[in-house]
Amino acid sequence: ITVTLGDNTIGLQIGNTSAVVNGTVMTLDAAPYIKNDRTMVPFRVIA
Repeated sequence: ITVTLGDNTIGLQIGNTSAVVNGTVMTLDAAPYIKNDRTMVPFRVIA
C-alpha cells in the first residue's frame, strides 16, 4: 500500500509492522490488515 499526500509518502504492507515514511523505516504498533474487504491501517502512522 502506498499513500501519497503532498510531499509525504507512506509505504505499508499487509501483515508487516514496518512502514516506510518519506524514505525512513518505522515500526508500527500494529500491522495493517484486511477486514470485510477493507484495509485497516493504524491511525497513528497516517496522523
